[in-house]
Amino acid sequence: MLTAGVPVHAAAAALQAQREMSVIGVGAGLGIGLLMLLCFRRLRPMLLVLGSVGVGLVVALSTCLLVFDRVHLLTLVFGASLVGVAEDYAIHWLSARALAPAGERESTTRALTPGLWLAFATSALGYLALALAPFPGLKQMALFSIVGLVGALISVLLWLPRLVGREPVATALSGKLARSWRYWPRLRATPLSVVLCAALLAVAVCGAARLNSSDELRALQSSPRSLVEQQQQIGHWLAEPSPVQFYLVSGADHGELLAREEALVQRLDLLVDEHFIGGHRALSDWVPSPARQMADRAMAAPARVAASSAIVRELGAAQVNARPFEEPPLTLDRWLASPHSLPLRPLYLGQIDGEYQSVVQVHGLTAAAQLPRLQAQADGLAGVQWVDRISDYSRLLRGYRIAMLQVLAASVALIAVLLGWRYRGQAWRVLLPTLAAMLAVLAWLGWRGEPLQLFHVLGLIVLLGMADDYGIFLLEAEVSEHAWLGIVLGAVNTLLAFGLLAFSGTPALAAFGLTLL
Repeated sequence: MLTAGVPVHAAAAALQAQREMSVIGVGAGLGIGLLMLLCFRRLRPMLLVLGSVGVGLVVALSTCLLVFDRVHLLTLVFGASLVGVAEDYAIHWLSARALAPAGERESTTRALTPGLWLAFATSALGYLALALAPFPGLKQMALFSIVGLVGALISVLLWLPRLVGREPVATALSGKLARSWRYWPRLRATPLSVVLCAALLAVAVCGAARLNSSDELRALQSSPRSLVEQQQQIGHWLAEPSPVQFYLVSGADHGELLAREEALVQRLDLLVDEHFIGGHRALSDWVPSPARQMADRAMAAPARVAASSAIVRELGAAQVNARPFEEPPLTLDRWLASPHSLPLRPLYLGQIDGEYQSVVQVHGLTAAAQLPRLQAQADGLAGVQWVDRISDYSRLLRGYRIAMLQVLAASVALIAVLLGWRYRGQAWRVLLPTLAAMLAVLAWLGWRGEPLQLFHVLGLIVLLGMADDYGIFLLEAEVSEHAWLGIVLGAVNTLLAFGLLAFSGTPALAAFGLTLL
């Protein structure tokens, strides 16, 4: 048995996403839990980290539901990235608490507070720039992200001191991780290091220069190949029209609407004769326009009179009333009211914004190369518009991608100003690694020949928020062991939480995870 239809593809995509998120979520959760147990020897630190993140997500979701009518799926996908940022607050607090001497734990965690707020400020600036983009979806994402981070940070500062219970204990593993920064290679301005950095920069710039972009909605298609083939086979057998490409026809009244359909159908008939398309479906195939009905009546009138006269002569009648048809033309309203119109009623859209509108469908589309010629058939026809929903969505994705790139650039500028105010001449130490990581991602995509898309840019924005936090914590704590431990644990947790998305069969999630990996 073959199956087809939008619900089938939607169900398959939902099942695949649910299965992947379950596997990835369980795997990441187990990995994070095991790491926290190995580093702090207790279950409570892990619960505190998850609790602070959960508070942030609940507060963000509740706020968005209060402000907006609904929460978009893209907001939830992007909002899930808060886990990678918000968890750092609790991890750094626990690391500082575990490694500080017994008499200095309170002062150590108090000294950590300015760094936490600054890390929040840099992340919030990046997300705040989303609100400046001319897209309602981005404004919702900005609100979700900022409110979520506020909720997570406040829960760390207010609740963790009261819920921590017994102080977290540093294990042998956490001690080794905390001291590992001493063995991290130092970059010095030697001739060899300068040449090496210049070579790496040249490779990265060349890779980024090869980068192109793609916003095709088809690239995000994740339906199983078997379902796609079944859809194509059923569409071929039943001559089903394309549900996403069609002509939209409008007119001041039904007569003008049908006349404009007929002008379009004349052009489409030529394509059918060429076997370029399989056929078309239009209201005017069943209800000719009044002008066409009158023309047909005038053309048939002489033949009707002659036929009637011949019949009368054969029957021996004295005279014949050979008047033309006196019935009024068939109207669209009368036809729509009849049961015969039931299969085609969806083609009639009714009166919208003062004009009557209908749809003319085309079937037999097998390749995207056919679309430009079909679009050209509407040229010069008043009230006829070619609609390609896939292209419309692709243009929307392109608008989002460009807006997000502008947001990313604005975020970098705002964060640079904030870091310059706080650290003066040391601000580059925070920002340079982040910019290098972004350039590395773009170069890697360029060398692989993978086009840049919206979800790559979303990943770069999340990367900006997380990577800046690492530099801030190091500068605030003057490269202390607890700061390094928090960075290592946060980075590992982020890799587990989002790096696994790189292996997703859903293209959007894979692009997002690959960027963060």
